Amino acid sequence: VDFILANSYTKFIQRKSMAKVIIHRKLEISSGLSGYTILIDGEDMGTVALHAKKEFDLSPGTHTVQAKVDWWSSPVHTVDLKEGEKYQLSISAGGKLEMFLLLCFVASSFGELNLIFSDPTAFLSNPLNIVFQIAVSIAFGALLYGITIGRKYFLSWGSVKRD
Repeated sequence: VDFILANSYTKFIQRKSMAKVIIHRKLEISSGLSGYTILIDGEDMGTVALHAKKEFDLSPGTHTVQAKVDWWSSPVHTVDLKEGEKYQLSISAGGKLEMFLLLCFVASSFGELNLIFSDPTAFLSNPLNIVFQIAVSIAFGALLYGITIGRKYFLSWGSVKRD
């Protein structure tokens, strides 16, 4: 009987001293139906489904949290947990819009310069050339962003709450 009580007491003490990280995944169309894999200290801890939350019991101290879906990911988020603390994070799709727009602008500029210098009168005489060039530049910018810089920022951390 003493062993059972001692064992239960030890488990109670261990549970009480643990901290929790709670990750909320927002409801959004852009993120698709795939679950986000959660990595804590580089270890796969499972997935968070669309519009769901998942809790992770961790020891107090400093931990890193990252989310991944397919080959895209979030930046690494560092969490410093205290004993018994609840740390809530939200995760959503959508990277850095500014970088995407910059890449679109750069791609568009090179394409337009090429068309203007090769045959300026033909380029300017047809407004569809300009519309087509802008559409192609945006698509190229989105592709370039998604496979380079944006790959590590496709998922982003939102609100943080400590309890």
